[in-house]
This record gives sequence, C-alpha cells and structure tokens, in this order.
Amino acid sequence: MRFSLFTTCSLIGLSLITPVQAAMQIDEAGTFFVYGDGRLRFEKDWDSYKTDGSKRSDRSRLRIRARLGVIWRPIEFLEFNVRARTGADDNQQSGHITIADFNGNDRGASDVNLDKWFTQVNWKSLSIWGGRNNIPWWKQDELFWDDDVTPRGAGLSYNTDLLGGKLTYNAGVYDMPAGLQNYTGDAWSSQLVYDRDAGDIGYTLSAGLVRIEADAEEGDYASRTLLQGNAFRDYKVWQASVQLRPNWFPKKFLIGANYMHNAEDYSADDPDPFTAFNKDNTDGYVVQAVYGSTKERGDWLVGAYYSYIELLAIHNSYAQDDWVRWGSSNQTTSSNFKGSEFRFGMGLGWNANIIARLFLVRAIDKELPTDERRQTGKRFRVDLNWKF
Repeated sequence: MRFSLFTTCSLIGLSLITPVQAAMQIDEAGTFFVYGDGRLRFEKDWDSYKTDGSKRSDRSRLRIRARLGVIWRPIEFLEFNVRARTGADDNQQSGHITIADFNGNDRGASDVNLDKWFTQVNWKSLSIWGGRNNIPWWKQDELFWDDDVTPRGAGLSYNTDLLGGKLTYNAGVYDMPAGLQNYTGDAWSSQLVYDRDAGDIGYTLSAGLVRIEADAEEGDYASRTLLQGNAFRDYKVWQASVQLRPNWFPKKFLIGANYMHNAEDYSADDPDPFTAFNKDNTDGYVVQAVYGSTKERGDWLVGAYYSYIELLAIHNSYAQDDWVRWGSSNQTTSSNFKGSEFRFGMGLGWNANIIARLFLVRAIDKELPTDERRQTGKRFRVDLNWKF
C-alpha cells in the first residue's frame, strides 16, 4: 500500500511527537499499543570508484527515516500488528528518504508504505505469525539479512530448555519482496539457536539455511528492479554464527563471527554469463567486537567489524545497504566486498542515542572480466536515533 507525500510528512511528524503521547494511547485494558522509531542521519561518501574505473562524485546528504506501528492484543495470546514506514516504493532495503543533498543531486522518492501487517499467536514456548513481517532469524548484524526486508508469508519460533541454556527453532515460508509493493520468488528458512549464560561467559551458537527460488519473467517488475540478475537466480545460503559475551569486563562486551556459504549448484555452463563467471564466489565471513552500550544516558560503546563477502555468498538484494554505495538509487548490491566498519555510540536518555560509523571498503580481489575494475568506497555516517 502506497501513501501520498502528505502522509509521508505526517508520519515523520508523528514519529517526533508520539514518544510523549504513546502512554496515553493505550486503552484501560492495555490491549492497544503504539510503537515506532525515528532517525536523523548525516551521510558523506567519498573516494568511490565504479567498475568501469570512473570516479563517483563525492556526496553529502541529510536523510530521515520514520516508522510507526500499532498493536492490538484483544486477548493475552493473540495480537494484530501493522506498521508503516518511509522510503521509496522501489526499495525493499531501506526506509530512508533524503531531505537535503548538499551536492545538488536528486533527492529521490519520498513514499510511505506498509512494511508490516501480520497476526501473531504466542502460546507458552511457541510463537506463530502470518502476514508480512521480519523473518524469524537470530543474527548479530545485517550483513546477511537486512532488518528492513520484510517478506510475506508465515513463520514460527519454538524454544525449550536444554543443558542449562535455551534451544530455539526458527522457521518460515515466504514470498520475497521486490520493492515494497511487489513480490517475486518463493523462500523458506530454518534455523537452530542455542543460548546459554555460563557464569563468567555467555554464548550464542546458531546455524541455519535460507532457500530462495526465483520465478521472475523477463521484463516484469522484479526483473527490472532487482540488480545483477537476482530475480532469476536461486540461492541456498547456509549461515553459522557464534557470539561470546565475557562477563568480567566493566561494560558489556560482545565478540562475534559469522560464516556464510551459498550451496546452490551454479555451473560454468549456466545460460547467464554473470552467474557462470561468478559460480565459485560463494563464501563470506564477518568478525566483530563491540564494547559498551547506549542504553542509558551517558553510556557509550565502541565497535569494530571486518567483512569479506564474495559476490554470490548472499542474496545481495536482501542484505544490508550500509557498507557500500554500489548499485542504483533504490537498490544496493551489497556483496563482493571486503572492508571494515568502526563505530562509536553514546546514549542520550529518553530511548535515544547517537551512533557514528566509518566504512572503508573495496571489491574483493578476484579475477574480473577485462572491461571491469574493482569498486572502492569510503563512507561516514552520524545517526540520531530514537524509539518508543
């Protein structure tokens, strides 16, 4: 569902005033809830090169994102959830809109769409939902799957105690989004997660599979929207993660690693030359360390991440759009890169924080066709975030 520019402005305004009013919008029975978040972002990109060797123009811009939702819980175990967000109709990866471009570039679309609408049943250790929602998948970053990507379908999570910890099974079946108003391809996911706090150290282990089967036809919306032939290519991506949480430091400390492998059987004889050429570029990993938090006023955190993600290691139309500027104005091709992120954040109180992030990336040094060169990029962001 698409809304007008007037609705876009109204949603941004509501995201600013609702934190004060949210408590008053819950009825006496406590069954109606308003929630949301807002973000003001300054972003600068520089020293970025395209595959043809030409330099992208440096860019500085001011962006905003607003999301507003309602939950109706008529009985204890049943709820209905609807959320609207800003963004562009053609972009399933981001809810941001540009309100000022300091280099005179086109600011792009300013739309509002429903990105969540689902019914959920929570019964003891089981949770089941149907509609449009985030996939049930434990993760410690968005380099494999972007939180903004919300497919249509059904999902479940079930947990049980095991060996002093908790074992959770997540699964779902979906229609995948192409933009925010169209769908393409079928998918399913299955994941096991084990979490335990063992005194001096806590840890989480996970492993799972996301299977995506393409069904686009030449010339349809998905084939024109998703880049690098993603609308026509199947994916079978395994992901394994480990997160360690040592408890002997003054502040919260997380150390994590993810490994991704696309087990789809691509061939040198594939009719798509792009797929055939990159058939072996199917692995990726991420390592990270974060110290501190931004939960309370005056709290701070520092973090560092290193990523190495080959071109077909993930479905890059559904991964994060933070690290690179590559792609089009509405679609980011966020794979085939290696590089680092450095992060600093501070809590401001009132459920608000400020996060600064520096990204330094370049395309992976693999053999390339003679008419292509390795992309590069540098990006700096400062986000003011608040939620309710």
